[in-house]
Order: sequence, then C-alpha cells, then structure tokens
Amino acid sequence: MTLRTTMLWVLAALLPVDAVLLYAYGLDWLLQAVTLILLGQCLDALTQYLRRNAIGADSLIATAVAMNLLAVALPPNLPMYVLIVAALSSIWLARDFFGGLGQNVFNPAMVGYVVCLVSFPDLMSQWPSPDGLSGATPLDHARATKLGFDLAAQPNTHLLALSISALIGGLVLLYRRIIGWHIPVTLLATLGSLALAISPVTPSPLTIAEHLGFGAAVFAAFFIATDPVSAAISTRGRCIYAALLGLLIWSIREFGQYPDSVAFAVLIANSAVPLIDRLLTRGAR
Repeated sequence: MTLRTTMLWVLAALLPVDAVLLYAYGLDWLLQAVTLILLGQCLDALTQYLRRNAIGADSLIATAVAMNLLAVALPPNLPMYVLIVAALSSIWLARDFFGGLGQNVFNPAMVGYVVCLVSFPDLMSQWPSPDGLSGATPLDHARATKLGFDLAAQPNTHLLALSISALIGGLVLLYRRIIGWHIPVTLLATLGSLALAISPVTPSPLTIAEHLGFGAAVFAAFFIATDPVSAAISTRGRCIYAALLGLLIWSIREFGQYPDSVAFAVLIANSAVPLIDRLLTRGAR
C-alpha cells in the first residue's frame, strides 16, 4: 500500500471523529479544522519550494492528516494567531526542522498541541460544551470533584461519543491493516490494568471508565501512538513503547496537573523510542 493510499485511509477513518465534533460544535469547529489543514499545507508547500523540491501530493496529504489530528485535539473557536502557532509548531518545528516527511522524532500533532498548551494555557484549558458554555473537560471535572473542588461546569458527555467514534475508526484501520494491533491493545490494556489494580489500594481521582472513555486514550491508541515514524520499529519495541505510554498517561493523570495527559506522555515516549530500538537491535545481535 502506497503512502498516499495509507494517508487517505487514515483520513477516512477520522471521519467518525470529525462527525462527532461537527455535531457538537457546528460549523465553527469545521472552519477551524479546514483553516488548520490549509495553514499546514501552505507551510509544507513553502518548505518544498524553498528546498527547490517539487510540491508532492503525498506530502500534502500527510500534512492534512497531521492537521486533522491536531484539529481534533484543539478546543474550538481559538483565535487565528493560536492556529498559526499550532501549524508552525507541527509542520516546521516538529517535522521539517528534522528533515521533512518521515524524519520527525516527535509526533507533529502532539508537538503543536503542547506548544499551544504551554503558550496559551487559558485558551487551551476551556472546552465549550454543546450548550455554548465554557467549562472543564470531563477528566478535569471528575478529578476536581473527587478531590473536593467545586467546578461550575458539567462534564462534556459528548467526549464519550468521541472515544466510541475513535474506536470505530481505529477498527477500520486495523481491518485495512494500516496499523497493527500491538500498540493500541497494549496501551489500553496497560492503562486499564493500572487503573483497575491501583484503585483498591489507594483512592484514585479517576475510575477505569473515566481513564478509558472520557479522555483521549482511545483516540491516542489508534491514531497518535501508531504513527509509524515516531513509534518503535519492531513488534517487541512497539509493545514496550505502548506500555510505557500507558504508564505515563496513568501517572500524569493520577499525580500531575494535567488530567488528560496524552500529549505529554506521547512526546516523552517518543523520546524513548530510539533507545528502545537500539537496545532491542543490540539484543538481537
């Protein structure tokens, strides 16, 4: 299967997730997603032009995938300057500065998300609920409520629909053999096992259902962690990488300041991939 066909299948698998967000937030989210995709493709085309390379369709489609993933992660109704920073961070900082398509160490969408989260924490922390009010995400709400804080916002139950739609899209990718089962199964099993095993031992602010269903874990398991460039190469390496990612997501959610910790966990796990591949390659010799 060619790169173009693979990327088109990923875009198709993202359609259920896009549909849920479109239903929840309307045309505002669609306009933001289209703007991000166009910004990313313009930056990609500019890079190819400056390098005196032909502007290839494969690179533009891969950029569209990365920007769609980023659009899912970002809150809707962000100002244009935030979208520009997100696109610059994803395409230039995370990918082109490392050598271009297929050379990036870190997942481009997660780099763009984290840069915006660190740079614009107030804007990035508020997700408008479908009734038009701004409030905390379900994991923020569940964690703060159980820790004794009073949050006025109700949890956005549509994020459960997002997890289900991500699962549907992920199963399509598995069926088409675009991705393997090792990373999503290992990641979700690790996260669920930790949540289930630790709860009887020590009080946890989040239940296993909240860990798996009301955050970005399912979406990350099928669409983010399976990025073939920033994930480990071998089957064993992918299982180790996914287990590390599940452990990091659980740890940051339980003990850190960011209840939905997927982006930070992905970038930390990405940084460990070269070491994982090197150790397993050396062991095979």
